Amino acid sequence: MNKLLIAIMSTTVLASGSVFAGEAHMGGSVIEVCEVTGLTGNLLFPSMAVGTTVTNTGIVLKCNDGDGAVISLTSSEGGMENDDVEDYNVNYQATLAHGLGSPLVLLADGIPNNYGINDTTNSQTLSGSLALAAGQAATLTAEITELGVWAGGYSDTLSLDITPQ
Repeated sequence: MNKLLIAIMSTTVLASGSVFAGEAHMGGSVIEVCEVTGLTGNLLFPSMAVGTTVTNTGIVLKCNDGDGAVISLTSSEGGMENDDVEDYNVNYQATLAHGLGSPLVLLADGIPNNYGINDTTNSQTLSGSLALAAGQAATLTAEITELGVWAGGYSDTLSLDITPQ
């Protein structure tokens, strides 16, 4: 009987000696970055003749939102505004080639004497991708599409924005 009692006690000790495995919740975050770099300085047309172009290389579009981003080109004057005859614009087309789909094209094409028409914008949605998250190279080309009539300087401010989707 002693042997049976010792065997029962040994089994009870083994059965009650269970081990509890701990657990820890792990987490972290990545800061969202949506930015345009490399679009700086002045783009000066060598002449205001139809077909004249200027190009800005070295632009980088970056957005690490998995849903993608929206890029927008905006002309603050709706065209190249004449310095002497306010609100008289010469039309141009700005094209942003970025390799993430079709280029984004902005037609700053107010009619001649388009007094007061400003803030012409065109936008495009880009899918989330590793290329966009890492930073995608882009090139902006602007082309004069209308002959200027009035003497003097012409100018516009073209902005490129990127926002997370």
